[in-house]
Amino acid sequence: MSEIDNKPIEAKTGVGSQVEGYWQDVENKVLDQEYLSKEFQDSEFDSFSIKKTRRNFLKIMGFSVTALPLSGCIKIPVRKAIPYLKKNDVVYPGVPNYYASTWKGLPIRVKTREGRPILIEGNSMSTVSQGGTDAQANAAVLDLYDSYRLKSPLISGKETTWEAIDAQVVDALNEAKEAGKEIYLVTSEFSSPSELAVIKDFMAKYGAKHVAYQANSRYAVAKANEITHKQFTISEYDFEAADVVVSLGADFLATWGDSAVNSKQYSKRKAVSEGAMMNKHIQVEALMSLTGSNADHRFTRSVKDQRNILLSVLKEITGEGEGKAADGNKEVVKIIASELKANAGKSLLVSGDSDVSAQIIVNKINQALNNYGTTLKVYNKPYEVLANEKDFEEFVNGMNQGEVGAALFLDTNPAYDYYNAEKFKSGLAKVGATLSFAMAQDETSSLCKFVATRNHVLESWSDNQVSHNEFSFTQPTIQPLFGTRMASESLLKWSGNDKEFYTYMQEFWAKNFFPKQSEFTTALDYWNKSLHDGVTTINGVSSEVSASGFNVTSYAKALASIKYSDGYNVVTYQKSAIMDGKMANNPWLQELPDPITKATWDNYIMVGPKDAKKESIKSGDVLTLKTETASVTLPAIVQPGVAAGTVAVAVGYGRSVAGKVGKNLGQNAFPFNSFVNGSVSTSSSFGALSKTGKFKGLAQTQTHHSMEGRDIVRETTYEEYKKNPKSGNTKKAKIVDIYPKHDQSGHQWAMAIDLNKCTGCSSCIISCHAENNVPVVGRKEVAMRRDMHWLRIDRYYKGDENQPEVMHMPMLCLHCENAPCENVCPVLATVHSSDGLNQQIYNRCVGTRYCANNCPYKVRRFNWFNYAHDDELQNMALNPDITVRTRGVMEKCSMCIQRIQDGKLKAKRERRPLKDGDIKTACQVSCSTEAIIFGDKNDKDSKIAQFLKDDRNYTVIEELNTQPRVSYLTKIRNK
Repeated sequence: MSEIDNKPIEAKTGVGSQVEGYWQDVENKVLDQEYLSKEFQDSEFDSFSIKKTRRNFLKIMGFSVTALPLSGCIKIPVRKAIPYLKKNDVVYPGVPNYYASTWKGLPIRVKTREGRPILIEGNSMSTVSQGGTDAQANAAVLDLYDSYRLKSPLISGKETTWEAIDAQVVDALNEAKEAGKEIYLVTSEFSSPSELAVIKDFMAKYGAKHVAYQANSRYAVAKANEITHKQFTISEYDFEAADVVVSLGADFLATWGDSAVNSKQYSKRKAVSEGAMMNKHIQVEALMSLTGSNADHRFTRSVKDQRNILLSVLKEITGEGEGKAADGNKEVVKIIASELKANAGKSLLVSGDSDVSAQIIVNKINQALNNYGTTLKVYNKPYEVLANEKDFEEFVNGMNQGEVGAALFLDTNPAYDYYNAEKFKSGLAKVGATLSFAMAQDETSSLCKFVATRNHVLESWSDNQVSHNEFSFTQPTIQPLFGTRMASESLLKWSGNDKEFYTYMQEFWAKNFFPKQSEFTTALDYWNKSLHDGVTTINGVSSEVSASGFNVTSYAKALASIKYSDGYNVVTYQKSAIMDGKMANNPWLQELPDPITKATWDNYIMVGPKDAKKESIKSGDVLTLKTETASVTLPAIVQPGVAAGTVAVAVGYGRSVAGKVGKNLGQNAFPFNSFVNGSVSTSSSFGALSKTGKFKGLAQTQTHHSMEGRDIVRETTYEEYKKNPKSGNTKKAKIVDIYPKHDQSGHQWAMAIDLNKCTGCSSCIISCHAENNVPVVGRKEVAMRRDMHWLRIDRYYKGDENQPEVMHMPMLCLHCENAPCENVCPVLATVHSSDGLNQQIYNRCVGTRYCANNCPYKVRRFNWFNYAHDDELQNMALNPDITVRTRGVMEKCSMCIQRIQDGKLKAKRERRPLKDGDIKTACQVSCSTEAIIFGDKNDKDSKIAQFLKDDRNYTVIEELNTQPRVSYLTKIRNK
């Protein structure tokens, strides 16, 4: 039985048009309207009061209608559709509800339909993320409906009851304690105050040790801060405040740090049409990254060269160390040092190096420039738990020495992603009691005796410290689909505490956080408001700390003394979609094209142009890459912007236990990592590369990378733009108009995309997938150019292939006024609407594909097959507002017509005119950089109307006179 169901609801739920509270404990009271912001007061729904069991509440929410009211260990889903016996006042068929929650420390809001979560967006009430989100957060809703999730707890691989596992686990823990053996709880990184309190209770009960472990963590950054600031923590960065940003291999817009927050800050300094003063971004890296592709100045340099540059910049700015730039790096050092000096106190230096000495030198340079307190700050955050690679190494050694009697793993999978997995496995076999809190079977849980199957985050309660003073809530948006339980509830029970975690968390907030505020007079009122908004600011929890006196001489010597042998420098990295591989069983993420290589469904060996020519390698050639510790055989991708002598392989692939989708895709690159100088290094210099003579075609969505001299992406420099805002946007075509004029009255929808703010992150593609039921077609079909994405991000190169400039351009149906597709459709399946949209009428389409042939932008997609929808659980993620298309039908971007209609109907119900911002497309909502603007161009006060009049505004291939409703703003580089 799921523990979450047993607590009575003594509450009412506040419902609003933005984010809504859930299960708020107010007995027979209506939530006072004064708690709600103005936007909530305008909601068409009223709050209500209810006193029932939580299970009944969720039944009333309509989950029974979805045909899966599963709890406990029920194996057979109920397939009957049962009407409401008692209708809930807040659920209206066809009307979505939104709930505030959190995903891996990122505040989100979850859209539900009749009790089913179907879409994740950012929570705009967060002062940190400001509504930003990323691809993994958007795709998380699909993991909720994963048929390969475990349905119940396991003992020795067999399903069991919670009573049985509770009894045996407590016995095993007591046995280990009495034997004097160590008990370890290994978790991923987290920042939950309440969960940390539960863990401390568990540790006190059994004398256990807590170790945080995470593959590809930023341990070196935290350890450096511990040495320089006496705090083992990650700095808080402010990219918006920096006039100059210098990054040495840190992909901060994708995989390094909080990419959604970083992107939000970074893009604000690129919004020149909105009055921003553009900053300068310099990137030095060994392989082309998403962040590097957006840089104003990008230099391709190996990891060895990056360290040489760092030591030389230290010498230039502080006079410390023996740094001397190599001949090929002198120009780079001169540019970086001069820019940093000229912007002291307003600059920011970051590094992706996994060496602690390198990060200490970065801290020293930022301190010498007086950047601390302006562009970055260090806080003593008491609820932040970060991975400690040194402690985890000691844990693995302890297991192998037989010192560990019990080991519990929460949201970690070291049997797969630890650099020496065989050593970990051999040690784990010597542990008496092993337990995993896995949600689905993985490489580690399959080796454990006990599996205390945990809930998905959308079925769970928690809280999170988002920043030094902002906290957010995680709350259930659906009843647990299976017989699972929150890990925090399991730890509470094994600690001898029979409270539900919900009650525990509420009491924790009343005791620790309520006294720190003065707005509310009761703890219950404070809890309700915080839960409703999803985020709250709490001052006085963390305090800023300054750097203590430290000398970098010894660290500079240590960094300079690193030896590099002959052979290829092997670098492991993360893709922004798959990351460390925890979400490898998510087909949306597997089919999401990598923003740089445009490859899907695989990892590969990334080789630079110089090495490809030297070794006669072309993309698709199968290569074998060997080091002293690892070997992989994978196809090659010849990637512009990769340093000579460097090869790169993405981690997160090669999963052996990962459900249906993620299993055996690519090969595992984690063994290329190594433990060096007290931390895990992602760079090795012992690689040997050889050709196998075989060829394997890659599933790429883009294979031509040049604009061939055309001005598809128009660009200019910041200096030229300041002189002339029309710079780079010279209209060259003389238009001869043979079409009759269209009626432009009423609403006329249009979209503008600011290429200066778009980073190419591709989060919009996932949100479009979720909103519009876009099918996943698989690797084979993508390789045949049959991908179904309604939105693509074109990526173009310009200049030297070893150090190219990169442009990203979102491309979707442009909804042309003079649409070429409409002229050739024999059955009027594609027609123009009165409000300016190019509509696709599915039940008219007979699949001639004339429209796709006649489209100059190639944005129409044809359903070659009836793509699989046989997984009933996964079908719960489908948006009921959108038709599921079938074989033989052409489809494309509809400008989220369902959202347009919903916005118009809501304004009509509220008896008011439609306002700018009432309607937002799915891609627009998911864009952390706010590069996408949508609205009614006839509304002269709207943001879209202003963008259309901007001197930077242009349309693609304007000489065809298609007159697209989607336009772009020129790309500007500050160089």
